[in-house]
Amino acid sequence: MSYFPKYAPQGVNPCGEINLAPNGSCLLGSVNLFKFVKYGFTKRAEFDWDDFKKTVHTAVRLMDDILELQIKYSLYPFSEQIEHAKGCRQIGLGINGLADMLILLGIRYDTQESLAFVDKLFSFFRNESYKASITLAKEKGSFSDYNEELYFKSDYVKTLPNDIQTEIKKNGIRNITLNTVAPNGTLSLISSSSSGIEPIFQLEYDRRIKLGDDGSEKIIKVYHPLYKKYLEKRYDISDDIWVTSHEVDWKFRVELQGIIQKYIDNSISSTINLSSDVDEETIKQIYLLAWKKGLKGITVYRDGCREGVLLKKKKRPFELIGKTYQVKDEKDITYYVTVNSIFEDLKPRPFEIFVNSKENSEWITLTSRLISAIMRRTPDIEFVISQLQKSTKNEDSLIGKLSEVLETYIKKPATVVHMVKPKIEKIILKPIEVEVKKPIIMDKCPQCGNMSVKNEAGCRSCTTPGCEWGACSI
Repeated sequence: MSYFPKYAPQGVNPCGEINLAPNGSCLLGSVNLFKFVKYGFTKRAEFDWDDFKKTVHTAVRLMDDILELQIKYSLYPFSEQIEHAKGCRQIGLGINGLADMLILLGIRYDTQESLAFVDKLFSFFRNESYKASITLAKEKGSFSDYNEELYFKSDYVKTLPNDIQTEIKKNGIRNITLNTVAPNGTLSLISSSSSGIEPIFQLEYDRRIKLGDDGSEKIIKVYHPLYKKYLEKRYDISDDIWVTSHEVDWKFRVELQGIIQKYIDNSISSTINLSSDVDEETIKQIYLLAWKKGLKGITVYRDGCREGVLLKKKKRPFELIGKTYQVKDEKDITYYVTVNSIFEDLKPRPFEIFVNSKENSEWITLTSRLISAIMRRTPDIEFVISQLQKSTKNEDSLIGKLSEVLETYIKKPATVVHMVKPKIEKIILKPIEVEVKKPIIMDKCPQCGNMSVKNEAGCRSCTTPGCEWGACSI
């Protein structure tokens, strides 16, 4: 579009997948990929390329017809938008359910096999979209401002297969641009599929539902639709194939999007979910790699970066390892302070703290419970220590001793459990391996009032059953 001065992009739509000139508007549509898998969850699984081809051609024709109706009946707010639509007939046909499709085919999302299949898929998708637009140009003519000389100055057009370029020169083309990948937050809820090109956000989670104005609530278990189907029928596939957004390395996400961008004339909206402790250098490297891979846009979301969010508490494993310290306060009262750890990326981090003494009281129990509650929700133990230190000027008080214990512990945390039997050899037990999920962000839904809005696919959408609120219209 940049070679047509009138249609040179000067901005994007809210999610960034459509490049827009002044008075431009986006018409978006998506093809649900997992619907084209035959014999899913079996060794016979295959992608139906013929059906996919027919659907792409139908979708391009449908979107162009919708565009014609909008022009004919003046369904745009401003007359300038009607003229823009007439002049270039810009559409954005994309896909949905990539992650679910790969699972049904028996392909793990973050593998080289996945990259190879995606490359083949989007090349096919692009080619058939352009062939469909050429067919429409034969029937109805090219977009009114089509100029062959300007059109073929585009670096993207030069990457099209030679036979498609020849057909465009012979017959013209109906639409100035054809393809995109939208986040599809709302569509994924309607179609019960994964969003756009992103991995599954989470396989299962607890949802708190308000039952009425009296404040009563109910906790329900929510499953990703395809995962629920798998659990119900227990297909003979490896559990290793299930991977969620927080488990996929960001470098792979950028590489995957870079492959897809080669075949997309508009842009792509896709969000990389990162843990709350990611540093600025990593964010910088994500954007630099995205630029090097030729991406037109990239979105990152760091857990906890928005105010007013609810962090999902980590469940306590059956067994933890830790250390117990004996300390005395300024009154010479003895306390036994136990700090237990969980393992994240094979590294221990403090998860809970217990304080025992002959002088046990409600405030001691309350203090240890509050500290434990904070530690279970954040990896930033330095924050906990700093708050304890700010709470007292007396280093010999119990609060002062608790901060001292935590400082000592993080320098040399428990890594094994030592058990000694009297007059018998020392036995060293290794800690059990515990899988701990990353904190999941849930915002409050402005429509139903539940803490059920997830930040996924470049936009925000409510996951409460029956509620259709979303920040994206597509």
